[in-house]
Amino acid sequence: MKGFLRTKNTRSVTAETDLPLSASEVWKRVSDVSNYTDFVEFMKLVSLEGEFREGSHWSDISTVMYFPLKFRHKIAKIEEGKNIFYLIDLPKGGKILQKLEVIPKGNLTRMRLTIEVDLNNQLMDLLLGKLIEKRTKSMIGGTFKKISHKIEKEKAGEPEIHKNKGNAAELIVRKWYLAPTVISIAAFVILAIVFGSNPSEIKAAPGKIISKSEVLVTSSATKIKTSVHKVNNKLENFISN
Repeated sequence: MKGFLRTKNTRSVTAETDLPLSASEVWKRVSDVSNYTDFVEFMKLVSLEGEFREGSHWSDISTVMYFPLKFRHKIAKIEEGKNIFYLIDLPKGGKILQKLEVIPKGNLTRMRLTIEVDLNNQLMDLLLGKLIEKRTKSMIGGTFKKISHKIEKEKAGEPEIHKNKGNAAELIVRKWYLAPTVISIAAFVILAIVFGSNPSEIKAAPGKIISKSEVLVTSSATKIKTSVHKVNNKLENFISN
């Protein structure tokens, strides 16, 4: 499973970091889904359905797109001690593939993370693709920083503080059930603004349409981020208490 059958709309982000741990120690961490909230950026709550094995699923609540959203991951493939592949199904046939690699490197271990996103919709990719790519990079970068900091604290003998996990996730899911709907409505509003004003502009100047869409999406994302800032703080307080 190297990745998707590539389409022109598939967006891929890859990053890696070297950790001062053995490969077996890194593998122990990345194969323990219950501890992902300790170091995965934007992840608030996590719940594993069954054992950690191929074909099983786990779900998380993440604010990677600003709103708390639920993502259900299928454990598509495990190469023991080396690679894990997670697959997320999106609406309308879209998919996210996450590949996590553990690579021995002398006294260090390289952890590489690749995330591929295919929305399976050219218009949605036009509207949200760059935002998703940007937030994915922020998620990976933040995750690497958190796991490095966590290792430093462990080596210094500082006690660990774990976030609440398990059934609390379902409470948050119910509370924020409308979040995906809100985002979808926002996307279609932007679509109507861009293409409804002058349909002939699509054929005459596609580059201009792309530019206009990017500006509108960025502006809308900023407004969304501002409007949910207080909500996200309440979510953080709920988790930490």
